Amino acid sequence: MKRLALASHFLFLLFAALPSASLAESLVPASTPVQKPGCNNGVADNGAARPDDSLWMVRSRCLCCSCGDKQKNPEFRFWRHEGNCGWQETDWSDWTAAEPSGTVTVIYVHGNRVEEGEAAGRGWAAYRALVREAADSGPIRFVIWAWPSAKLPGLRPKRDVQVKAARTPCQSYRLAHFLTQLNPETQLGLWGYSFGARIISGALHLTEGGALGCLQSDGSDARPAHSVRVAMLAAAMDNDWWLPGHHHERAWSAVDRLCLLYNTCDPVLRFYPRLDRRCPAQALGYTGFDWPASLGDDAWRLEQADVCCEIGKTHDEHAYLASDAVMRRVSETLLAP
Repeated sequence: MKRLALASHFLFLLFAALPSASLAESLVPASTPVQKPGCNNGVADNGAARPDDSLWMVRSRCLCCSCGDKQKNPEFRFWRHEGNCGWQETDWSDWTAAEPSGTVTVIYVHGNRVEEGEAAGRGWAAYRALVREAADSGPIRFVIWAWPSAKLPGLRPKRDVQVKAARTPCQSYRLAHFLTQLNPETQLGLWGYSFGARIISGALHLTEGGALGCLQSDGSDARPAHSVRVAMLAAAMDNDWWLPGHHHERAWSAVDRLCLLYNTCDPVLRFYPRLDRRCPAQALGYTGFDWPASLGDDAWRLEQADVCCEIGKTHDEHAYLASDAVMRRVSETLLAP
């Protein structure tokens, strides 16, 4: 009974990156709209970006994702951080117009149990950690991908996590659609934590012509093969999904370099196999990828490391963000020329 109670407790926290006290000031939630002089419809400010960088937030918080006509045109809401005015809602035309040559676009996808008003704060923490280790990098267009991961009231812990896992294919589809609309000449980096890594992997699989059940990307991706940089931290996805014939087998066709940081000390991902008793599998973020030879000539594109010594026995995202060693690997992968 004690072991069952312990497992239930960890499943309740599964994939939830709870803020650490040392980073509390970097997690001011953007939950309350504010009015500043000369600004309209602002959202709470979280600080300032580097002069040549721009920060964006794309909300994809629709829960529905049908296999009919509705899947063809996902709708997104855009916000851009405007200095003293904070977060200002904008639209697709502003997004496409603000893509200067030489800018690296980095899309950050958060993990589970992030309330709608907390996504901006989580993204700011990730951005600051990234540029802390990339002082000499060129301009960055940093995008926070906000998806519906808030804690569900009234559900048992295991069921809550299963519901969020079931949402990830739809989010992968929406992200894939977004990626196919980007300028293919722009250097692109994708950074996911926990379920965010799962969403990214699925999106890359779709952009390369794969399917997730009935979901398929309806856009033609003009981006060259092996041109996307990817960083995955504590990935909450099956560790065999990249194998030929498995769930995300086509994702590797899009990858230029992938930094996979897993933690064999993670006390939460340890219980990942209990999410699906019918097909239990270990989490990629717990074991790493055990079959690099299956990637053939592309195996060199994978850089993976066990960060147990740096992170310890925690599934707290902010332990990763606070680690200089971890963030150095992430910034080198996403921002290197």
